[in-house]
Amino acid sequence: MNKVYSYSQYFLISIDQLQKKIKIQYIKFNLNFTSYTFIFLIGENTKELLDYIDYHFVITNYTDKVHYSYLSKELIKAELCLKLDQLYIQS
Repeated sequence: MNKVYSYSQYFLISIDQLQKKIKIQYIKFNLNFTSYTFIFLIGENTKELLDYIDYHFVITNYTDKVHYSYLSKELIKAELCLKLDQLYIQS
């Protein structure tokens, strides 16, 4: 049996070198595009942002855990780019 998802979600990560901040945009929408959720998070490091996500988001199933692992990896990469004054490109 195939799973049918009623929404799609993703995270966009960027860094602001001037403010020395990592920015996350969380976008969630249902598949008929009638409902959107936008959440903006700004933090100075990976731990701060992951703590916020742990507190406010429910990580319940395997897909969520895989997505969370990917997000963790990308935030670490973004933090390193921020500290080393490098360009960050999300994979």
